[in-house]
Amino acid sequence: TSDRVAEDLEQVRRALGYERLILWGGSFGTRVAQTYARRHPDRVQAMILDGVVPFDFTAPLNYASTLQQSVDRLLASCRARRTCHDSFPNLDAQWKSLVEKVRAGPVQTRVTPPGRPPVEVTMHLGDFGYGVRGILYRADQSRRLPAMIEAAARTGDLSDFAQRYWGRAADFEEDFAEGLHLAVFCSEEIPFIREADVPVATTRSFLGTYLIDEYRGACQGWPRAPMDPSFRRPLQAPVPTLLVSGYFDPVTPPEMAERVARHLPVHRHLVDSAAHHGASFGCARPAVLHVLSRGTLEGLPVVCGR
Repeated sequence: TSDRVAEDLEQVRRALGYERLILWGGSFGTRVAQTYARRHPDRVQAMILDGVVPFDFTAPLNYASTLQQSVDRLLASCRARRTCHDSFPNLDAQWKSLVEKVRAGPVQTRVTPPGRPPVEVTMHLGDFGYGVRGILYRADQSRRLPAMIEAAARTGDLSDFAQRYWGRAADFEEDFAEGLHLAVFCSEEIPFIREADVPVATTRSFLGTYLIDEYRGACQGWPRAPMDPSFRRPLQAPVPTLLVSGYFDPVTPPEMAERVARHLPVHRHLVDSAAHHGASFGCARPAVLHVLSRGTLEGLPVVCGR
């Protein structure tokens, strides 16, 4: 659980002899930082939370809606930029046609592993959505998404999306701690999903209940730690906190950071209008370095328009 991870961190602090820490967490790291600050507020000088996960996040309940919001924002951004709109004037209709095609599927397509011939695969709606979600995690990949949508809608070839799905899965095999991931999710998130909330959270999203179903299936056989519901209460420690969000983030959009910020007495929230999941190195970089080097929000440089 996050509590145990935080206590591991406290043991490291004591062993190294540090009086106080400046915590910099990204994604799940923001949950760890908040947990540590709640348990040891006197040991935290300041925090930077990038891609903020609230305690009451209830992942993956929100994943479908935050993905849909990211897609909607990307499509709206293309409509608003003349060069993008002129290049892809029918992007909204093409996106809709792709979703309908895969929903009526499954669709036969292919992936090409490095150094090997193409392999035929079957793509379902959930696979397609997971591939799109992975693309939207990164700004460099998302910039190519309008062209991918246009080409797939025009040709009927979804291999680019299958390739991104496979590539993300292959990367996870190398550097993703699935055991820790499921240990946390199966204890801190899945048990708190109320059945009545599922339709509300997923109806407007093209992805539907795919990720909820996948995580529930994975957690059926996974050991769970008992969790007191009080774990989900928000952090209220008086720790100077810089929150950083990417406007196009498909998993922890700025609205998530605002939920956390409402309960923090000393905070600043910066939104990078061009960033996705992980925004510390965009327009927020000078502010992040300020907090890391000085441990305070005082004198924070004006960045990201704020």
